[in-house]
Amino acid sequence: MSLTAYLSTEEAAEYLGITVHALRMSLHRGHLRPTGRIGQRLLFSMDDLDEQVQQNLQKKPVCLPVAANDDEEAPKAASQNAPKKASLAKLGSFRDRVNSARKPD
Repeated sequence: MSLTAYLSTEEAAEYLGITVHALRMSLHRGHLRPTGRIGQRLLFSMDDLDEQVQQNLQKKPVCLPVAANDDEEAPKAASQNAPKKASLAKLGSFRDRVNSARKPD
């Protein structure tokens, strides 16, 4: 039997590199889900968070923003900028992973 360390909401937000409010909004929108609960307290495992973030990064965007004028390029799809089969340890924090998926080349 293996023991898994669970994170509180605050610890999970810190692990992902986002605010507690952003974590709660991600939960509300269905982007993330807790690993478990004790009463009203939400519990998260690091492995589960990494897996959910990776799954969300692999989803294709519904629509892409259009450039405001002809001088600017419209951003490329997240799938074009996402790294190919990179390990989660190499990707860094959640914020770094999201920003790397959004940056055009």
